[in-house]
Amino acid sequence: MGTHWSPQKMTENKEAAPKRLLKGRFLVISILFHVLLAVVATYLVVQTFTPRAQTFKPGPPAPRNKEVEHKITMVKKQNAMSAPMPTKRIATTGLSKVALPEMPDIASVDPTAPTSMTGMGTPGAGFGTGGMSGGSGASDGGSPFFGLRDSGAGLEGTFYDFKRMAKTRPLDKVPPYDQVVNRFTTGGWGPKSFKNYQSPVKLYGKTFLFPAIHDTEAGKAFQAPETAPGGWIAHYVGMIVPPEDGTYRFVGFGDNVMIVKLDTALVLDASDHGYTKRRREEAGGVQFPAKGSPTPIFFGSWFSLKKGEPKRMEVVVGDEGGIFCAGLFLQAQGVKYEQGAHGIPNLPLFTIGRLSEAQKTAFRQYLPDSAFTGPVFSTRPGGAASGGL
Repeated sequence: MGTHWSPQKMTENKEAAPKRLLKGRFLVISILFHVLLAVVATYLVVQTFTPRAQTFKPGPPAPRNKEVEHKITMVKKQNAMSAPMPTKRIATTGLSKVALPEMPDIASVDPTAPTSMTGMGTPGAGFGTGGMSGGSGASDGGSPFFGLRDSGAGLEGTFYDFKRMAKTRPLDKVPPYDQVVNRFTTGGWGPKSFKNYQSPVKLYGKTFLFPAIHDTEAGKAFQAPETAPGGWIAHYVGMIVPPEDGTYRFVGFGDNVMIVKLDTALVLDASDHGYTKRRREEAGGVQFPAKGSPTPIFFGSWFSLKKGEPKRMEVVVGDEGGIFCAGLFLQAQGVKYEQGAHGIPNLPLFTIGRLSEAQKTAFRQYLPDSAFTGPVFSTRPGGAASGGL
């Protein structure tokens, strides 16, 4: 049976079409809305559960310990200062400008020991204060470097003041110092007249190294503390006995005077002014903290010694006034000359008799242990000065 079209059905279809269209649109919108919700939900999930790179902020700085930092700094400085400085070949025209370190106080030793030291007096030079005392009868209140009153070893030293007469009366006219030194060391060594003041005591020098000190320390050492600055000479003399054969020369410095003679030959004039007028070879210079300029070092003449064969030796030191320093070293033939870290010759210190540990302690402020490894001379009676010309 066929389908019959009727106006009523056509009307029903026309009324149903908008409803179906509205339902279709609603479905599409619903689907799009759910898709959008799904996208948003997915984004939120990803953002929530995706691990983020973690960053760590540094904590507050640790409090600075200034005491620890100071100790570290001091250790670094001490390590730098204690590191051995390389020695170097010295040209004869060069002067070392390295200043010596300040000298620390030396602890006292047993006062009954042969040599007891408490330090060295150098006001204004950055050194400690004190002197030498003990059973040896060392100089009272003066620098220990001028010697001991023990006559068992060393060259016998006499102190002369050319500014006054023997009875301590000052001279009306003091002779020029260069003339005094030249006359003293020309011909027979000694003062041309014993009318000049002489020290009441004799000191015996085993070595001759004088750091920069006030020249009035010489008078104090020889128990003449009233001695005014300048115009003095300390003359050491004796018979030395070599411990072995050898050819040597002295190397030294003096501000102002360091002059050495063996028998009748003048073998070294290391004075800064060259009082003897002899031609000299310069070897560098040493700088002490109390001095504003280097003190020149000079080579002496070569000489030969025989084991056990005595030689008369004389050493003259002195000063025109102010700061005094001097040194005497021994160089064996064939040994290269070098200067140490402080400009002092890197050679054995000329030594007569064994040095005590207290004496070595004093010298170690300036010298390495190698300075005590040279030949040790002995003395024999009969070389002391018996008079002047």
